[in-house]
Amino acid sequence: MNLLSILGGNAFVMFNKELAHEVSVNGAIIFGQLCSSYESFGSKNMLSTYKGENYFYLTSETIQEETALSYKQQVKAIKDLETAGYIKTVIMGSPARKYFHITNKIMEQFTEISSDKREELNEEDNQETIDVGTTGDNFRIDQREEQACIKGQSKPSPFVQAYKDINKKEQDKKINYNFNCNFKKPFTPEKFKVLLTNACNEFYTTFSVGRYSKKQWNTLIVKFVNDTIESERYINVPEQKIKGYAYKCLERIIDHNEYKNSEEFADYQEVMRGLNRNDSKSVANPLLYNWLE
Repeated sequence: MNLLSILGGNAFVMFNKELAHEVSVNGAIIFGQLCSSYESFGSKNMLSTYKGENYFYLTSETIQEETALSYKQQVKAIKDLETAGYIKTVIMGSPARKYFHITNKIMEQFTEISSDKREELNEEDNQETIDVGTTGDNFRIDQREEQACIKGQSKPSPFVQAYKDINKKEQDKKINYNFNCNFKKPFTPEKFKVLLTNACNEFYTTFSVGRYSKKQWNTLIVKFVNDTIESERYINVPEQKIKGYAYKCLERIIDHNEYKNSEEFADYQEVMRGLNRNDSKSVANPLLYNWLE
């Protein structure tokens, strides 16, 4: 009869003897359940972040169902773990729930084991494996560890590896990743002013011949560039389209100026002056006859 497989099954809780000696037996049981829940929540991306630390919540009912510890026993064990520095708790959310954070102290405890102690433990494990094999029993130590796992889960990860994962997540949070590959820093007004001025001057011969002197052209360009920057229109002009933007704007400006100096515009001004004279004399203008009267 395989007793370990019978005792394991779905009722297995990780238990650390050294932690039980330091804190309490109930504290070690609670801590084992918290570690198991941390891995479960982490694998499902359900950890919450509070002040830069990973938290997860467990209700007292869930802890009692998993460990058989009453609410009163849980309160004492959790307080012992907090006092010893192995966990932190905080009340958050709506409805309010108790969230747990596992500190790095357990990892520090494991890393403090000397190399001589590790070698001694390895020798004991190897000797135990040899003794079991000589008895003719094929039930090896590693097989027992697998059977002690909760059904549907893999072999429990060491505390050290679990906390390495936590530290890596914390380090990644401090790195400011920019995943927007199309992001480009906007132009400064000074840089855009230089680029737009150079683009306009490339069309000097196209628009200025027979119209403006060099001084007049420079005055026009300075006013156009400054107006573009002051109105913040430059923000929406990408660098590769500055030249096209300059050409179309100059074309509209030249057309507008030529119309103002044309005979058609002079005739228009003459008509408008006549209308203003008639209005000033309070004489009904036949061009503005009111057909509704």
